[in-house]
Amino acid sequence: MKKTLRQLANKYHTDKGYKHNYTKFYPRYFEKYKYKDVNLMEIGIDKGASIRMWLEYFPNARVYGIDISVKNKIKNINVNRFFPFEGNQSDTRFLKEVIKNCPSGFDIIIDDGSHRSVDQSKSLAFLFRHLKSGGLYVIEDLNYRGIGNNVPKMVEMIIPLSQGKKFVNQFITEDDCRYIEENTENCELFCKDKKVPNLHKICFIRKK
Repeated sequence: MKKTLRQLANKYHTDKGYKHNYTKFYPRYFEKYKYKDVNLMEIGIDKGASIRMWLEYFPNARVYGIDISVKNKIKNINVNRFFPFEGNQSDTRFLKEVIKNCPSGFDIIIDDGSHRSVDQSKSLAFLFRHLKSGGLYVIEDLNYRGIGNNVPKMVEMIIPLSQGKKFVNQFITEDDCRYIEENTENCELFCKDKKVPNLHKICFIRKK
């Protein structure tokens, strides 16, 4: 019997399950991709728990992992469908090198990296252009600033996008904002806990 995503999260002990409860939301978007030949990128490898989960959940996918440091984080992931890259998620020169290894583009991109709104913004600006039509861009942990109290959280910039309003982001160019806004089919945000309904933790952006 195939394991559910929540069961796989528990198996590999990724905090997408037991801590953040993101596995409650992922299946409704990812189920249709489950056995397809897809390209998935995850920003933020950590110790490789979620990478292992994705490799088992998507048995036919090629999984690309990005982290500021991959040394000693991917032990025993000897799967020929996994491609790790070491670099900064907001460094476009580095991201261009990653893209060269997947010229056809990505079906799914998941940002579970630094959680700093500046990094999340710069990754979105560059990588959204390399997301396939109909693909999904997921940003986890939307409520961090990272570089000062006067810096907006990512959630504050994403909410207008989810409402079909103008997308404004101080960390990226107006052209990038316009591209994201004009190429977003829909954007949905979810809370970890219904008891705190305004604390959005994760968003799913589908590209036109």
